Amino acid sequence: MTAEEPPLRRLAAARLLPRLLLASAAAGGCSGGSTDIGRNRAPDVTLSVVGAQPVSEDAAGGGDAPLVRVPAGTSIVLNCDAHDRDGDPITYAWAGGDIATTPPGSSKSVALLTQTTETTTLVTCTVSDDRGGVTTRSVRVRTFDAGVNHAPDVTWDVPPGATLTPGGTLSLSATAQDAEKDKISFAFFASRGVVTPDAADPSQAVFTAPAQTGEVTLAVVATDAKGASAAKLATVLVR
Repeated sequence: MTAEEPPLRRLAAARLLPRLLLASAAAGGCSGGSTDIGRNRAPDVTLSVVGAQPVSEDAAGGGDAPLVRVPAGTSIVLNCDAHDRDGDPITYAWAGGDIATTPPGSSKSVALLTQTTETTTLVTCTVSDDRGGVTTRSVRVRTFDAGVNHAPDVTWDVPPGATLTPGGTLSLSATAQDAEKDKISFAFFASRGVVTPDAADPSQAVFTAPAQTGEVTLAVVATDAKGASAAKLATVLVR
């Protein structure tokens, strides 16, 4: 039995909590369904979005899935929080738009969506266990013209193939350039373990590995003052 990758759980800083919860309010109850097979129970799944603006139900203009808005050229992080009550291993499959995981094409609970044109994209996460139980959750992502504003260009220093021992630490440092010279805020996330932001420098943080071994997905989101964001994903191995 292979261990599932646990969902994104820990927020980089308490001051960023309202953003995630607002996005989760729009996407956390996303449309979809579950298929139980006999006594096997389908996974419980919640889909949330980081780096997008939630749209109220009245303004969403219909549609089965909740709606969020992002400026054109923005990258956002999607988190498929899944738990199987029977303890079965689970896999993740993403569909809709320019979706990326790390490594590319892998079954991950955390994904990156980039929207470059004015459009509305239905993004779906399908979570399956190994006994036929399936749950899907969806969200609509609408891109709008941000005028002359551009999303920041963000990079960070997580080395490819990075490994840690349980409880080990990794320093995270991100840099971002904004064409309009807007002020940039940073948010760091981890699918497991703990991320502690640097109080003096928000572009830096420290990741502490969990006690359990396996892969961990890390994410950083850089957002300018007008709401345009860019994100990067990386994977570290705890062993």
